[in-house]
Amino acid sequence: MKQNLLLTTAMVASMSFVQAQEIATWEDWAKSAITFTFDDGGWETNSHKWVADQLNKYGFKATFYVITGQAGSSWDAYKGFAQKGHEIGSHTVSHSGNSSELASSKSTIEQQIGQPCLTLAYPNCNEISNTLNYYIGGRICGGQTNSKSPSNLARFDCAICGSQGINTESGFTNRCSGANGGWMVFLIHGIQGYEMSGGYSPTSPNAFTGTLQWLNQNKKDYWVCTARDAIMYFKERDNSKFQKKGGDSSSETYTLTHSLDTKLCDWKYPLSVRVPMKDGWSDLKVTQDEKDIEFEVLDGYVYFKAVPNGGDIVVGSGKPAVPDPDFTVSASASQYCKDSTYKVTWTMSGDAADRTYSLNWGTGSSSTEISVSSVKASSEWGETADNPYWVVDNILTDDGNHGGNSRWGSMGGSDEWVEFNFGKSQTVGGVKIDECTEYSTITSFEVQYDESGSWKTAYTGKTVGHDFSATFDPVSTSKMRVFIKSTNDGAGCNINYVEFSGVAGYTIKDGINAAGSIDWKPKAAGSGMLTITNARGSVLVQTSSIKVENCGGEPCTDCGGEDPQPVAGGTTFFDENGAYFGPSCDNGNVQKSGAYYTGVYPSPFKTYLGKTDEEIQEKLDQLWNHYFKGNDNSKVYYENGGEAYVKDINNNDVRSEGQSYGMMICVQTNHKTEFDKLWKFAKDHMLHKSGQWEGYFKWKCNPDGSAQDANCAPDGEMYFVTSLLLAANRWNEPSYFEDAQYCLQRFWKNGNGSLFNETHKIITFQPYNCSNFGDPSYDLPAFIELFARWSETNNDKWESCLAPTRGHLEKSCHPTSGLFGDYSEFDGTPTTGGFSQNSNKYMYDAMRCAMNVGMDYYLFGADKKTQNAMMTRLINHFEKDGYQHARFNWDGTGGSEQYTLGECGANAVGCFALMDDPANDEKVKTNLKKAWNGQLMTGQYRYYDGLVHYLSMLHLCGSFKIYKPMPEIKEKTVEGPVYNGVTYTESTTIDAFEDCEVYKVTINVEKESTDNESIAADDNSVEIAPNPAKDFFTVKSAKEVESIEIMNIAGQTLSVNDGDTTVEISLAAGTYIVKIVTEDGEVHVKRLNVRQ
Repeated sequence: MKQNLLLTTAMVASMSFVQAQEIATWEDWAKSAITFTFDDGGWETNSHKWVADQLNKYGFKATFYVITGQAGSSWDAYKGFAQKGHEIGSHTVSHSGNSSELASSKSTIEQQIGQPCLTLAYPNCNEISNTLNYYIGGRICGGQTNSKSPSNLARFDCAICGSQGINTESGFTNRCSGANGGWMVFLIHGIQGYEMSGGYSPTSPNAFTGTLQWLNQNKKDYWVCTARDAIMYFKERDNSKFQKKGGDSSSETYTLTHSLDTKLCDWKYPLSVRVPMKDGWSDLKVTQDEKDIEFEVLDGYVYFKAVPNGGDIVVGSGKPAVPDPDFTVSASASQYCKDSTYKVTWTMSGDAADRTYSLNWGTGSSSTEISVSSVKASSEWGETADNPYWVVDNILTDDGNHGGNSRWGSMGGSDEWVEFNFGKSQTVGGVKIDECTEYSTITSFEVQYDESGSWKTAYTGKTVGHDFSATFDPVSTSKMRVFIKSTNDGAGCNINYVEFSGVAGYTIKDGINAAGSIDWKPKAAGSGMLTITNARGSVLVQTSSIKVENCGGEPCTDCGGEDPQPVAGGTTFFDENGAYFGPSCDNGNVQKSGAYYTGVYPSPFKTYLGKTDEEIQEKLDQLWNHYFKGNDNSKVYYENGGEAYVKDINNNDVRSEGQSYGMMICVQTNHKTEFDKLWKFAKDHMLHKSGQWEGYFKWKCNPDGSAQDANCAPDGEMYFVTSLLLAANRWNEPSYFEDAQYCLQRFWKNGNGSLFNETHKIITFQPYNCSNFGDPSYDLPAFIELFARWSETNNDKWESCLAPTRGHLEKSCHPTSGLFGDYSEFDGTPTTGGFSQNSNKYMYDAMRCAMNVGMDYYLFGADKKTQNAMMTRLINHFEKDGYQHARFNWDGTGGSEQYTLGECGANAVGCFALMDDPANDEKVKTNLKKAWNGQLMTGQYRYYDGLVHYLSMLHLCGSFKIYKPMPEIKEKTVEGPVYNGVTYTESTTIDAFEDCEVYKVTINVEKESTDNESIAADDNSVEIAPNPAKDFFTVKSAKEVESIEIMNIAGQTLSVNDGDTTVEISLAAGTYIVKIVTEDGEVHVKRLNVRQ
C-alpha cells in the first residue's frame, strides 16, 4: 500500500473548500489527453520500432494501426509493443474502405496479439459504415481537437503530421497546449530516415522526440495515452455513478458503477477519483473489493484509482474520528494598511490532543497568474549590439530544451538584469527561472521589485540551474527584475525563461494548539480573510472579508493601477490615413460612455492577458495572411481580375454574409485594394439595381457571379452598408458614401418589403417572403446607431428601431441559459420558420448574438444593465458545460457538436458586458484565452467559423473602430507642464477633445518647469477615499482645496467642484482622473476607480 501525504500551506491559503466525491476528467487529473496514432503498420514497421523505443523512455503509450494483410513477419514486433501497454488497432486488411474487412482484420489482430482490438483507423480517412458494430471507435482526419466527450465515436478526429501537416516541435506542442481540456489525436505514418521507400508524409524525428520531452516536462497537465484507453476512460467517466453508500465515524463506503454494453469491451479501465478526507482520521486505508489501493492525500481529499463495477470502495482509518476544537478569530481594526501592525486574536475550545493548527491570510482565489506586459534587459548577447542572437523577448517563452534552442543571453556576467513590466500593480510572491547551463552559469543573483522608482530586494540566491523556483514575502509592484551579480567565469548568463507567480495566501502562524494572539503586518494590499485551518487544509473558522490598502499612497493591487505619471507625448484621434475615430458628443452636446463617444478602443488582450501591442499586431497579421493571403487550405479570399470574392469553401459559393464580412475586415485592417475588389464583385453581381429587391443583395452567387438565390439575407445588408460608411470616412472616398445611401434609402419600402418590419421596428428574416419573424443574430444595434446618425433619409425610422432591436435581443435571450434561438418571433420566442427545422435551437446563426451584444455594449453602452445580465447567463451556461458543446436547445439542454472557434471569438466579445465587474475576471480571462489561443481554421469548414472569429478578434484587439466624418479641428497653444490633468516633461502637440470640440493643442514646457515647486512631485500629501468609490469620495489634504476636477481617461472634463472636499458622483464603473488644486497652487493628479 502506498500513502503519500501532501499537505501544503499554498493549498490552505487558496481556501478551495472540499466538495463531494468526484471523477477526474482525465487520468491522474491531467488537463488534457494526448494520443499519438501510427498508421500503415506492416509497411512502416521500422519507423514504428523506433517510435516505440522513444515512447517507452517516458512510459508513454500510443496506438499502432496495422494493415493485417501486409504485416507478414512484423507481428512479433507489434505483439511486443502491446506487451508494453501500447494499443494495436486495425487499418483493415488491404488498406481499403471495404466494410467486409472490419471483422476479419479485427479477428487477425486479436489472434496475433492476444488482446482485444478495439479501434480502427479508416484508410484514406474515409468513414466505413457499421464500424461501431465491431469497434468502440473509428478515426477520421479532419484536423480538429476532440472535445472531452466526443459524441460520435465513429468519427473521432485527428491532425495529420509530417511533410503534409504538423512537422515541427512547436507545431505539436501548440496543438497539445491548445487542447484546452479535450482530446488531441495525432496521425503519424513513418519517421524520416526510418520510413519505407516512398513512405507517405514522413515526420521529423527531432520534432517527435522534442515533443515527447516537452510532454514529459509537463506530464502533470497531459495524459499521453492510447486511443483505446482514452475512449474507455471518458465513456466510463460519462456513464458512471460515483455515490456514497454509507459510513460511520471510522470509515465511509462508496460505489462506482455503470451499465455500459459489454459486447465489444468490458469497460473496466480504472478511473481517477477523489473523495473528501474526513477530519480526525489517522492511519488511513483505501480498499476496493477488500483489496488495498494506492492513494495520496492532498488539499482535504483522498486521491486514488478505482475500477467501475469492481466492488465497494472503503475509505477510512478503522478508528473513530476525533473532532477538531472550535475556534474564533478576530482582528483589531476596522481599516487596514499594508505594512502597519494589527493584533489578531483567536480562542479555542476543545481538545487539540497532538494536533496543531495554522492561522492564515488568504485571498479566496486560487489564481496566481502574473501577466507580463513588456520586458527589457541591460544587454542582449550577439555578434554586435545591433544584431543580437539571444534577444530578451525569448525569455517570455519556454523553448522546451532548457534554453538550448532559444534564450536570453547577456553580454556580461555581472550587473546585468532583465526587467519585467506587468502593466499594472500586482501582488507577487514567487519566481521560476530556467537557466541554460551549457555555458557560463549564474553564481549570485537577486530578484528585485520596484518601489516608488527604487529597486528593493525580494529574494537573494546563488545558483539557478534547471527549473529553479523560490517564494518570498509578497510584494505589490508593477515591475520586477532578475539582477545577475556574478557568473562562474565572468561571461554572460543564459536564461531560458522567467515566470512570476502571484499569491493566493500565506501562513501567519502555524503550530497553534491553544488560544492566543499575534501581531500581524499585512505583506501586500488586497482583499482576503483570516482563517484557521487544520493539517489537512480544512478551514475551521474565517473572518469576514478584510480589505488591506496601500494607505501610504501606493496603489492598491485591486484598484486598477497607479496614479497618472508625467508623460512626454500625447494622444491621437486619427489613423495613419488621417481618418478620425476620436471622441464625439451626441445631439445636444451630451457625451456618453462607450468607445464611439470616448474615442478609446482598449484591447482586453492587453488589460487582462498582458499582451503587448506588438503581439496583438502579430496576431492580426497572422489572421490576415491566413484567411486572405494563405494557401488553398486556409484562405477564403479569391481574386479574379479586378474583382474578388469570399468563398464558402464547403458549398463552393459566395454569400452576402461572407462578402460583407470580408469588406468589414478590410476597412478595419486598412486594406483598401482588397476592399475595392470585394465591393466591385458585390456591386456588379449581388446588388439588385431595379425591381422590388432594389437596394438589396442576392444572398448567394456562384464564384463566376451568376446568381444561385436572388433573395436577400439581411445580415449581409447590415454589414455591407456599415462597411461602406466606415470606408467612406476612413479613406475619404465619397463614392462609398453614395453607395451606402443608395441602399439605406431603399431599405424602407413604405409598406411591404422593408428590411425592418414597419410595425415592430425589428429586422426581418427576409423582407418579402419571411417578414413576420426575425433572426436575433441579425440584430445589430451598434450599426443602427450609425444609420440613425449618417443616413440622409429616414433618420427617424432608424432611430425608432434602436430600442426594439435591443429589446428583441433581450427577449430572445433565454431567461436561464442565456442562449438564443437561430430564428425567433418578434416577441423573442424561438420559431422553426424559414429554412431550418432546427432554427428554434441555439445553432449556427445564434452563436453570433454574443458578438452583437458585446459590440453594442463597448461601442455605445446604451443598455448596459440588461446586456450584462444577458451575457452573465450565457457565459455561466458555457462555464457549466465546460465549453464542450456548440449546439443546444434554447433552454441549454441537449448539448451536441464540439465548441467551435467562432464561438471562442463571439463569446469573448460578449464578455465586454462583464468587464465592469472584477468578480467576472476569471470568466473573462477564460474566454479571452480561448479566442487568443484558438487554432485558425483550415479545410472545408473554415469559412464561417473562421470569419466570425476574425471579426471577433478585431473587437478584442481594439482594432474595430468607428471612423467618423472629419470634424472641424481647432488649434490652441497652452503653457505646460500640466494640461487636462496630465503632466508633460517636454513640449508636444496632442489631440484633445473639450466642450465637444476637437483641438490640436500645442503644450509648451520649459525644461526647468519639471522641477517647478507648484507641481506636486509627491502626491502622498493628498489622498482620496474611498477608492474605489461608488456614490462619493472625499479629498483628504492638510492644505485647503481650491478645486477638484474629474476627467475620463481621454482627458475630457466631466465635472468641476470648487472648495467642497466631499464630491458626490454618478459615474459608470471604470477609471477616472481627479485633478486637485490646493490653495498654494499645487496640482495633485490622482486616479479614481468607480465600482457599481
